[in-house]
Amino acid sequence: MREDGHYSSVKVAVVKPSAVLKAFRSPLWLFFLGIAFFFAVNHYIGIISDGRLYLLQAVHWLHPERFSDDAAFMFGNQDSFCLFSPVYATFVKCFGVDFGSKSACFLSQSLWIIGFLLVTRRFFAKFHASLLTLFLRLLL
Repeated sequence: MREDGHYSSVKVAVVKPSAVLKAFRSPLWLFFLGIAFFFAVNHYIGIISDGRLYLLQAVHWLHPERFSDDAAFMFGNQDSFCLFSPVYATFVKCFGVDFGSKSACFLSQSLWIIGFLLVTRRFFAKFHASLLTLFLRLLL
């Protein structure tokens, strides 16, 4: 209430229907819908199957003395030829096992989407076609 006893007027934003329809003509809404669908379908379900082995390799990377007598680490394995374990071990060390695994999963899926978008943009001249292709790929 103002000093003179009257209520102040409140401005309300009015969205014209043409503006809403114009927003849906843009392919970006399709892109964001596809990303939301991708993360809904490919959600984090925990450390299962091979994830346990990757976690073991990350723990070995952090604490090599724990598995010094294990044959898999004594003679070497494929872990010594890739960068995944040091990166995953950094996530586990910084955020803990549960949240570090979730963060690494989210980051890897986000990088996958960005990489796919860059590849499709390279093959398609129009940005709209690459977004449509990405959306269709995310659905599959």
